[in-house]
Amino acid sequence: MPRSPRTLLLLSLCALVSGCAGIAPRNDCPSLKGPAWQELRSEHFRLRTDLEPEDAQAALVRFEQFRSALLLAWGTYRPPGLVDVVVFAKPSELEAIYGRDEHGRVIWGSGDSTPTGLAMVLSGKGGSLLGGTGYKDVVPMYLMAWELSRQAMPAAPRWVREGIANYLETASIDDTETKATLGRPYRPTLNYLHTHSRLTLEQLWDYDKYPDDQAEASSWLWVHYLISVHPQRFADFQSRLARAEAARPAFQSAFAGVDWAREQLEIQAYLREGRYLVARHDLPAPTTKPQVRALEDGEVHALKAALWREGRRSEVERKAEEALQLQQAQAHDPRGVGTRLMLAEREPDAGTRLVAARQLAHDFPQHLGALKFLDEQLPYGRDTAEERGELLTRALALAPNDPEVLAGYGWHFGWGDTASRALEAARKARSMMPYSPRALNAYARAAAASGRCAEAVSAQRLAVSYDSKPTQTMLENLARYQQGCPAR
Repeated sequence: MPRSPRTLLLLSLCALVSGCAGIAPRNDCPSLKGPAWQELRSEHFRLRTDLEPEDAQAALVRFEQFRSALLLAWGTYRPPGLVDVVVFAKPSELEAIYGRDEHGRVIWGSGDSTPTGLAMVLSGKGGSLLGGTGYKDVVPMYLMAWELSRQAMPAAPRWVREGIANYLETASIDDTETKATLGRPYRPTLNYLHTHSRLTLEQLWDYDKYPDDQAEASSWLWVHYLISVHPQRFADFQSRLARAEAARPAFQSAFAGVDWAREQLEIQAYLREGRYLVARHDLPAPTTKPQVRALEDGEVHALKAALWREGRRSEVERKAEEALQLQQAQAHDPRGVGTRLMLAEREPDAGTRLVAARQLAHDFPQHLGALKFLDEQLPYGRDTAEERGELLTRALALAPNDPEVLAGYGWHFGWGDTASRALEAARKARSMMPYSPRALNAYARAAAASGRCAEAVSAQRLAVSYDSKPTQTMLENLARYQQGCPAR
């Protein structure tokens, strides 16, 4: 099943119901007799949903449980991270936004690896949202596994990430919730391998040269085989990739002495005879204690406007729906934070936006979105340094695992006496956003101020390489770090 984790991933299921904007009556928020929405937060997930409260909490626990199960593939590795999930109770809500695919099937959700982490939009019931064997069950698992591998192994080649994500996408948890099973073959992948030619390991190093289906299925087979037949060598390979060693030399070191001509014959028998080893692990008991708050009507409309903006309808439909959501927000929740944020974001004048942002942060001091919006609008300079420092400190207290807040905090306080605490925040942001120039910039600055010049140079080089248009300041800081710490 062809998928690309770097772009919006659209997932489809057999048609269930129809209904889209302009055709069926809309019930977008409680004021319009729609369902109540709530936001639930745990250590690794933010869930916004119109599921019933019990189902919503079950869904959040389910996400945390499966994240723990996926991490068993890396032993004791326990990275920070925050996944943003929207779950609709009714598939028809998703059809309204995403429509149908080229085969006429309802598109039931989306997933996107963003610079700040994974974002998913799904539909389903809380306790049975993950862990099934159908396409709609395994793809969210695939997305979470891909995101974890991106964090765990920044130097991993494409075939390793795809192979591990496919290996983990069929993870299941038993009824006692104490055992996790990894590595069960996914039937469509097996069917493909039995009816099409597979790639050699050497060919997989040039992953992008081959058709998606062939490369993805072959990656799964080789990773499954190496984990089963050479577990210690593969674990060594993973550890080397986690240390950012170059992939080819890391592989050659981990698998030194292996007769690959023989392995080609062995993997053929492995596929033909179905000798797939399935790993069973003890699963830690869930300790999720969600923070729950009801979403205001304006926040619901703002969320749906954002989803429509990235949806699959025509530009005319998307713009019309955004305008409708704003109109409904103004009608039903004119003083709410969601409504006021939508209006402030659309204000063309920078000065007026800043005034609105300051008022929002004052009126809603416990709303992370309001604080982050003010941080975006504040100009950099001495005149706003104290205000930004206080703002970021409040934001970090509200959301200690938010990668954008951590990066902002690390950058702002990454100098002088505050460099040590900034370094810890920036390190956490970097682990959550390993490809983010902003997180790498923050880490480099805090590292330089802490006298860790080699780390500063390495991080700043990555920041420059990952930014399509690096600023002059980024380049100047790199030059300073190379000459010796600290930078201004």
